[in-house]
Amino acid sequence: MKPVTSFLLFSATLSLTFSFHLSIANGSSNLIQQVCAETHNKVNCVASLESNPDSEKANLQQLGIIALNLASSNATSTSSYIKTTLLSNKTLNPVTEQALEDCSDQYMDAIQQLDDSLPALLANATNDVRALGENSNC
Repeated sequence: MKPVTSFLLFSATLSLTFSFHLSIANGSSNLIQQVCAETHNKVNCVASLESNPDSEKANLQQLGIIALNLASSNATSTSSYIKTTLLSNKTLNPVTEQALEDCSDQYMDAIQQLDDSLPALLANATNDVRALGENSNC
């Protein structure tokens, strides 16, 4: 093989390898697939993360931030629904009403834990993030 051809082949291989690593580092869908492969519901994980346009170029920490924000937003919406729709029903029996109030309290706690996890994630304190997740009473 001619030296020029060898150099071009080496350069192309190096470029592809470098591009592959950059795409993982930049959070390509491959990174999303890798992250979501570790979850209980891969399909939902991928769909959720890919619903955010910033996930396309996100690194691992940024994907964590996106996931926390999505979870917090979802929990906030659910909590609001419980309070404004379900608990506003005046025909609830006392047991159901108490169960919904307990559920609402659990969601409020979960939202606080998710919000507390964000600074820990930004500080790369992954043990703190895990501990906050494990302390959930849900």
